[in-house]
Amino acid sequence: MLRPSVIFGAGDRFLNLFARLQKPLPVMALAGAEEARLQPVWVGDVAQAILRCLQDDATIGRAYELAGPGSGRCASWCRRRGAGPACVVAAGAL
Repeated sequence: MLRPSVIFGAGDRFLNLFARLQKPLPVMALAGAEEARLQPVWVGDVAQAILRCLQDDATIGRAYELAGPGSGRCASWCRRRGAGPACVVAAGAL
Protein backbone atom coordinates (compact mmCIF):
# COMPACT_ATOMS: atom_id res chain seq x y z
CA MET A 1 0.00 0.00 0.00
CA LEU A 2 1.33 3.41 -0.96
CA ARG A 3 0.28 6.47 1.02
CA PRO A 4 1.45 9.55 -0.84
CA SER A 5 1.44 13.04 0.56
CA VAL A 6 0.09 15.81 -1.67
CA ILE A 7 1.23 14.90 -5.20
CA PHE A 8 2.49 17.70 -7.42
CA GLY A 9 3.45 17.89 -11.07
CA ALA A 10 2.51 19.59 -14.32
CA GLY A 11 -1.22 20.21 -14.23
CA ASP A 12 -1.76 18.97 -10.67
CA ARG A 13 -5.05 19.95 -9.08
CA PHE A 14 -3.74 21.01 -5.71
CA LEU A 15 -0.73 23.33 -5.78
CA ASN A 16 -1.49 24.62 -9.27
CA LEU A 17 -5.00 25.51 -8.09
CA PHE A 18 -3.45 28.07 -5.75
CA ALA A 19 -1.36 29.48 -8.58
CA ARG A 20 -4.48 29.91 -10.76
CA LEU A 21 -6.45 31.52 -7.92
CA GLN A 22 -3.66 33.97 -7.14
CA LYS A 23 -3.45 35.40 -10.67
CA PRO A 24 -6.56 37.62 -10.42
CA LEU A 25 -6.57 38.12 -6.63
CA PRO A 26 -4.48 40.68 -4.75
CA VAL A 27 -4.88 38.70 -1.50
CA MET A 28 -5.95 35.12 -0.90
CA ALA A 29 -7.13 33.97 2.53
CA LEU A 30 -6.47 30.38 3.60
CA ALA A 31 -7.86 29.07 6.88
CA GLY A 32 -5.08 27.46 8.92
CA ALA A 33 -2.47 27.99 6.21
CA GLU A 34 0.21 29.12 8.64
CA GLU A 35 -0.21 26.02 10.83
CA ALA A 36 -0.88 23.27 8.28
CA ARG A 37 2.29 21.48 7.15
CA LEU A 38 2.82 19.87 3.75
CA GLN A 39 5.53 17.63 2.37
CA PRO A 40 4.50 17.33 -1.30
CA VAL A 41 5.87 14.51 -3.41
CA TRP A 42 6.60 14.74 -7.14
CA VAL A 43 4.38 12.63 -9.38
CA GLY A 44 7.43 11.04 -11.02
CA ASP A 45 8.64 9.77 -7.65
CA VAL A 46 5.22 8.25 -6.94
CA ALA A 47 5.23 6.54 -10.35
CA GLN A 48 8.70 5.14 -9.65
CA ALA A 49 7.55 3.81 -6.26
CA ILE A 50 4.58 2.08 -7.92
CA LEU A 51 6.88 0.41 -10.46
CA ARG A 52 9.29 -0.74 -7.75
CA CYS A 53 6.44 -2.26 -5.75
CA LEU A 54 5.13 -4.09 -8.81
CA GLN A 55 8.60 -5.52 -9.49
CA ASP A 56 9.46 -6.60 -5.93
CA ASP A 57 7.38 -9.28 -4.19
CA ALA A 58 8.91 -8.26 -0.84
CA THR A 59 6.66 -5.17 -0.92
CA ILE A 60 3.44 -7.23 -0.85
CA GLY A 61 1.41 -6.52 2.28
CA ARG A 62 3.62 -3.62 3.35
CA ALA A 63 2.74 0.06 3.59
CA TYR A 64 4.94 2.93 2.40
CA GLU A 65 4.55 6.62 3.22
CA LEU A 66 5.57 8.73 0.23
CA ALA A 67 6.67 12.32 0.77
CA GLY A 68 9.06 14.71 -0.90
CA PRO A 69 12.34 15.93 0.54
CA GLY A 70 11.05 19.37 1.51
CA SER A 71 8.39 20.22 4.05
CA GLY A 72 6.84 23.52 4.96
CA ARG A 73 3.71 25.36 5.90
CA CYS A 74 0.80 25.32 3.48
CA ALA A 75 1.02 29.11 3.08
CA SER A 76 4.69 28.87 2.14
CA TRP A 77 4.05 26.25 -0.57
CA CYS A 78 1.16 28.33 -1.93
CA ARG A 79 3.36 31.42 -2.10
CA ARG A 80 6.00 29.45 -4.02
CA ARG A 81 3.41 28.17 -6.50
CA GLY A 82 1.81 31.57 -6.96
CA ALA A 83 1.87 33.01 -10.43
CA GLY A 84 1.28 36.61 -9.42
CA PRO A 85 2.05 39.09 -6.66
CA ALA A 86 -0.75 37.76 -4.44
CA CYS A 87 -0.09 37.51 -0.71
CA VAL A 88 -1.38 34.39 1.02
CA VAL A 89 -2.57 35.07 4.55
CA ALA A 90 -4.13 32.91 7.22
CA ALA A 91 -7.86 33.55 7.41
CA GLY A 92 -7.63 34.06 11.18
CA ALA A 93 -5.26 36.99 10.59
CA LEU A 94 -7.86 39.07 8.73
